[in-house]
Amino acid sequence: MAEMHIEHPVEARIYHYIHVVSMIALAFTGFFIHYPFFKGSMSTMRFVHFVAMYVVVFNLIIRVSLAFLSKNRDYKNFGLGMIVWRNLFGTLGYYLFLKKELPKEVQGIYNPPQRLTYVLFIPLIILQAMTGFALYTPFAGYFTWLTSLVGGLEMVRVWHFSIMWVFILLTAVHVYLSLFEDFGQFKYMVLSMVPKESKE
Repeated sequence: MAEMHIEHPVEARIYHYIHVVSMIALAFTGFFIHYPFFKGSMSTMRFVHFVAMYVVVFNLIIRVSLAFLSKNRDYKNFGLGMIVWRNLFGTLGYYLFLKKELPKEVQGIYNPPQRLTYVLFIPLIILQAMTGFALYTPFAGYFTWLTSLVGGLEMVRVWHFSIMWVFILLTAVHVYLSLFEDFGQFKYMVLSMVPKESKE
């Protein structure tokens, strides 16, 4: 049996699965709220939608806190230094089949596009929550400044719906690359462990 080592801290793995389940719930209920595609309770769907949103937001706060404060703090894995920007397009070229190899400088758990995507998730989640509140009558009054800023309630809906599609597309790319670029990593993600051989 291959000797194993911890790749992702257990708290990061728990965060990952809570985030996945909550985002699936948000997308499903969001589509239903936008266009009811079966006979279901709108009030129930709205309730699930908002519960899932709260979970995502609090989960984000906890994950960012863990990145800086836990014993397994990993904030450096998300840094956007010069090495990231220098190798961003080379890495994208590799994934788009325009280059045969990854840039030699690409190292660490996350490559440049991953780091950039994970960091961008933070403002996107915050903006998505804010536009959601602006659309929800009991809280809309607190976000009239946002509604005015984007050009009205209809544009708030457009932003909210568009950001959801950004999440869906990024998730699809993430799953695709996990399955086909490094299936071993995907396989062992369940245990947050990988064989040492796969890292050599």
